[in-house]
Amino acid sequence: MITLILVLITLSFGRKCYYYIPYQSEPLVDTIDSAFECIEEPTISKDNKNLVINRLKRYLESYVYKDILKNPPNQIGTYHYDKVDIDKEINKINLDEGSVYEFYSQIQKLFISAKDPLLSFAILQKNEISIRNYIAYFYYFLPFNIMIDKEKHMYLIPKYYYKNAKIDVPSEIENNKNNYVKSINGDDPFELIRSFGIAFSSFKSPHAQFTNSKSSNLDNSFTQGKLLLLPLSKEYLRIPLTIQWENGESVVVRYSILKLPTPTLHDMVQDKNLLKTKEIDSDIDDLKNEYGNLNNDIYCKVSGNNINTLVIKRFNVFNNMQVLQNCVELFDSNDYPIQVILPENDGGNQILGIWIQKLLAPNYDADLISSARKSDNTEEIITKEGGIDYVDPKTCMERMLGDIKTKEMASCLRTAGEYFPYLIRKSWPYLPLIFKESYCTRKLEEWYRKPTTIKYGNVKH
Repeated sequence: MITLILVLITLSFGRKCYYYIPYQSEPLVDTIDSAFECIEEPTISKDNKNLVINRLKRYLESYVYKDILKNPPNQIGTYHYDKVDIDKEINKINLDEGSVYEFYSQIQKLFISAKDPLLSFAILQKNEISIRNYIAYFYYFLPFNIMIDKEKHMYLIPKYYYKNAKIDVPSEIENNKNNYVKSINGDDPFELIRSFGIAFSSFKSPHAQFTNSKSSNLDNSFTQGKLLLLPLSKEYLRIPLTIQWENGESVVVRYSILKLPTPTLHDMVQDKNLLKTKEIDSDIDDLKNEYGNLNNDIYCKVSGNNINTLVIKRFNVFNNMQVLQNCVELFDSNDYPIQVILPENDGGNQILGIWIQKLLAPNYDADLISSARKSDNTEEIITKEGGIDYVDPKTCMERMLGDIKTKEMASCLRTAGEYFPYLIRKSWPYLPLIFKESYCTRKLEEWYRKPTTIKYGNVKH
């Protein structure tokens, strides 16, 4: 996973953003044009754009799929691999001073084009006036959700509430909730969802793209989403949708924007205390036959046919650890088989994923096999930061790094003399520390300096 942080921001706010301040205690529904007056107000300078892009270029040199994306496999059957030249696309990003949102949107578009959910870009939350707040609490939505029946007909279900905000639903959608949709903007409604998935989903599989795009639970789907996760352009959100049903009735609907209250540090502390209180309360509950709900990242139950069922949307359940603990206790209370359902394959924390695997199958080999793209940035990361997490595949022993603070380095400084001729070995304790550190650093980093490589095109991996 590569997570990149955008921190080099010069903010400049106009009046429009202050319009929301009196409404901070409640959600506010707004039009696209009105909301974007605030969304597009924060600006970033040309110099800071260049700094961000240069950092991105350096980090992306470590992206293991970079060369494969540029030279994808030939088409297999009906499956087509799109060619993405990351270097070429990143050079297309506008570097003139301008809107932070537009800049952020262009970067996210590049990342989405890689079709890799684990390649992510984030804005750092530094304080209560962080630029992140001017994007994170804006949501886009349509006044309906999508439902598809077994006959593959699409129905539009009225969305009366979104994020606890009351939504005005057109009467035509209410009256036609039991009639299937014939077309949207004159096209097959299924093709519209597929096109959205191709353009805006980070999944590679067409099935996953479609499932993600029609969802009424996710925050990056066709009918609703968070602009921080999917920064759609104002131009896209302004496109009207002409919906026609099987009975000939039609209506024109448009996207709207929902602005949630921006929490203060006090609110965040209160939320954490409330979460702790709920967790304490749940400890005294009698054991039930289900925990969580299907809208959360984790849910479990014992089904009527005596099967323990664990549903995990994404391996990022830190806020649901109590639910996970309850699920483990529930499964331990019986001898029924366990089935795990991953309905959305939405990524998350890999260490937590491994931990859950080992929890369910203690004898399962959950070790990660990693691949690295050879670059200066990769070398710096592995030899100075993350390399200690890797083991030698030949010996299964931990790698040792050239860090004078590690036990491995201390051991090397004491014993490395034994590899030298007798006279040098005898004088080893008296040699300058800088000489011994230099030698031990080379010795401990040798596993990376002389790696086993393969070639992909003209690039070594």
